[in-house]
Amino acid sequence: MERASGRDLQGWADAWLRTAGLDAISVVTAMDQGSITLATVRRTPPAAHPAERPHRIDVAGFSDGTEVFRVVTTVDHNETALPELEGQPTAGMLIPNATDLTWANIKLDAATVAAARTELSEVPQAQARAVVWTALIDGVSLAEIDPRHLLAVLATCWARESNQSIINRVGLQMTLRIIPAFIPVDDKAGALAVMANAAALMLAESVPGSSRALVAARYVATSSADEDLLRRWASGQQLPEGLGGDSDFRWVVLGNLARRGVIGSAEMDAALDQDRTMAGNLKWLQAKASAPDVSAKVWAWEQITGEHGRSNYELNALAAGFWHASDQDVLRPYVARYFSDVPASVRRAMVDADSQLREALASRAAFG
Repeated sequence: MERASGRDLQGWADAWLRTAGLDAISVVTAMDQGSITLATVRRTPPAAHPAERPHRIDVAGFSDGTEVFRVVTTVDHNETALPELEGQPTAGMLIPNATDLTWANIKLDAATVAAARTELSEVPQAQARAVVWTALIDGVSLAEIDPRHLLAVLATCWARESNQSIINRVGLQMTLRIIPAFIPVDDKAGALAVMANAAALMLAESVPGSSRALVAARYVATSSADEDLLRRWASGQQLPEGLGGDSDFRWVVLGNLARRGVIGSAEMDAALDQDRTMAGNLKWLQAKASAPDVSAKVWAWEQITGEHGRSNYELNALAAGFWHASDQDVLRPYVARYFSDVPASVRRAMVDADSQLREALASRAAFG
């Protein structure tokens, strides 16, 4: 492999460190009768921050879990030919930057996006799978991939994932960002059901008490609509191995029940009496604020905006729960009041989240 000179390395460092934004990297191919006839790596600098950023990447192809090709190249132009791929068989999944050698926004071709539902979990290298998951999530964030398709990939592939880092990252992204912000309100219950089913399958197929099983149980507790199961877990009955006496897990279950309106203040207050820790108090506030009825929102709003000597941690917990409601009409009266009632120092959180809100709106406009 040819080694870069000191001058080249300095130039590369300057290009990376002195400019903002991420280049988009994609691979464009032409095919004929099952073989690649032309392949090009395309580098697209961000329009707001154009720069000549070089990238060292590998491009790998997988079909039915078998690696069919891999080439390494330096991308130092906006169009870089890959003659090594000419004549290679077409692959079910074509993955640029498969071992994550560079920092870039990876764009998957349409065929790879479509094939992810059936082929992603068969890819043998965890790093390559991670690159695909990240590209799918980024594609949703940039309104380039339908969030429902990402949900379909999760339904078939997430439960079969063996890498703990991928399981955790995808689970967090789906429950904290993709489903709340990108899935339309009318489809949220179905999306949570997909998440719960995938987590339940992962739990059933994991070694009892293993890290994988414990994480899977947590996502069942977060997203399941099975009230009987949730009530049993909340009372400490038939818990998955390793979760007996776990107060944090119990609050996850109680939070789900509270958001669904299955339990009320009395049950949440009783749970607080059993867990008077700082963490327990914060979880109690979040659960109380997340209840979907009008009276719960009135109480939470007054706690957030009134003079109660609440700490920032407590205010954040209340705010995290407040905006949960299956009936959006319960929340609509507070949209305008947010700008008049909430202190300016707290309001900054909305400014910080502006880009995420714009991403969600763009996705809704593109995919409904």
